[in-house]
Amino acid sequence: GVHSSFVLRKVLSTTALPVAAAAAYLLSPQLQAATLYEFHPVTLVAPLLLWTIVFAEERRSLPFALCAVAAICCKEEIGLVVALLCLWLWLRGGDRRLALWLGVASACWSVLALEAIVPHFARGASAYWQRYIDAGSGGARTSSGATGLLRYWFQHPEKPILTLLWAPK
Repeated sequence: GVHSSFVLRKVLSTTALPVAAAAAYLLSPQLQAATLYEFHPVTLVAPLLLWTIVFAEERRSLPFALCAVAAICCKEEIGLVVALLCLWLWLRGGDRRLALWLGVASACWSVLALEAIVPHFARGASAYWQRYIDAGSGGARTSSGATGLLRYWFQHPEKPILTLLWAPK
């Protein structure tokens, strides 16, 4: 919460919005539930990604890379978010070599984690991918894995949008 307040204070000229953002972050039920009984590393992702964005804007390559790698270590699919941040850094004229290498490495890490590491220890396909397929198929199990998810979305291009907009949460 304090991190987000500091980051927003650097970007904005007002103090009211950063304080409100910090309070909303600290009081959010998701954060409270995630830290109530045990530690979950995913709660560290939000401030790490905020700092990654700040360091990208300030053109500070080493802190950008360190925060991005730390965020990737918190959750397997965060590598895809970092890859998009690297694309953003590339398009904004930042360190293009860093953006290319870190973007490719983080995307490869997420694919490796979701396609090989998680299924190996789960003794089957990742439940993360199947969740997206199930949401669009009315609960009927169709196939699993990233390729199954992409195949399903290409066969039914309206399903991801309808699921995002109207599926019961």
